[in-house]
Amino acid sequence: MKIHINIINGITKILEDIIIQKLPADHALKEHIQSNPKWGSKDRKIISASVYDILRNFILLQHHFQQSSIKMIVEEHLKQGSSDYIAQLSFPFEILFSIPDTINKIGTQELGKDIWEREIKAMHQIGQIFIRINEPEINKKIVIQEFTEKNIEFELKEFNTSTQQNSRIQFEYLIVKKRIDTNSLHCFKTGLCDIQDIGSQAIGHFINPENAPVIIDACCGNGGKSIHLAHLSPKSSIISMDIASNKLMRLKHRIFQQKNLKIKAVLITNEMVPSYHHIADILLLDVPCTGIGTLKRQSELKYKIDETSLNEKIAIQAQILEQYHSMLKPRGILVYSTCSLFPSENLTQINSFISSHKSYELLDYCTIYPSEHYSDGFFMAKLIKK
Repeated sequence: MKIHINIINGITKILEDIIIQKLPADHALKEHIQSNPKWGSKDRKIISASVYDILRNFILLQHHFQQSSIKMIVEEHLKQGSSDYIAQLSFPFEILFSIPDTINKIGTQELGKDIWEREIKAMHQIGQIFIRINEPEINKKIVIQEFTEKNIEFELKEFNTSTQQNSRIQFEYLIVKKRIDTNSLHCFKTGLCDIQDIGSQAIGHFINPENAPVIIDACCGNGGKSIHLAHLSPKSSIISMDIASNKLMRLKHRIFQQKNLKIKAVLITNEMVPSYHHIADILLLDVPCTGIGTLKRQSELKYKIDETSLNEKIAIQAQILEQYHSMLKPRGILVYSTCSLFPSENLTQINSFISSHKSYELLDYCTIYPSEHYSDGFFMAKLIKK
């Protein structure tokens, strides 16, 4: 396949920004596409597909093409005309799935060789597009009708798993076959549905808010879980907090679009935490983590995670637990969650917190494994404040 040199150079520069400069893949891709308006839709499709294919398989391609130069790997990869050849290659596990030695060592230590390799294989895929259908049940019919009218291919499926204490997490969701323009669909603009990984959706159902008077989502990010909780428990007042003002702006826009959500977005600072002392009936701490459970969507994390970054995340998680738990009322429920599979960020972190805070008791926990649900990987734990 003949590819213009400008496209080759563009893919190379994007990969250099991701692999060498450690920029997030989606940000690097978006920045370069916006700065090259002459790239047409076909060009953008080739560039995007090539970046993610090469990123997912970078170490494998280095060995297969016997090249260390990113540009040479890009050229050789594009000569193939398709990424299908990758599936036919035969190398040892860590090369076949492009796992750097550092993260391979950590993963094996954390999960054991069998589970680690099982999950890496499951995450070495292109992530599916999951649609969350918001309550009430009538929304499902409206969403399905619009998808059908717009010729959007979809499947209606059911998520079903059990927690450590054998509670069920069960809900329906949609999978769409191709990327969709949510801005052109009435069901998205009015909040009848949203794009959200099913592992992430499971957290809302695990919380099971049951009209708790006040819910605080203290690390809300763009607010996906806050919005889900608002639909699950419309009578609850939800306070969504984050340290990033740009993320809160996006949440505010979503709140404005849907209008009927009882969500208040708050920029969090250490100074204002005491003013929320004993406010929350439910406190959600969806803490920063390595994100190892999201390799399907963020392949670049393989090249970023090491002992230092893991320990930094563990320290941040412990700090958040220590600083924010006071916002919870006595007899309130604290839910801790990550998109990591590493016990050091999950159950070990929770056990450490409980050992130094005797007023908390672990009620239940659950790990969502990509190998079981074709989703991202998540951990969630539920604690009660005695």
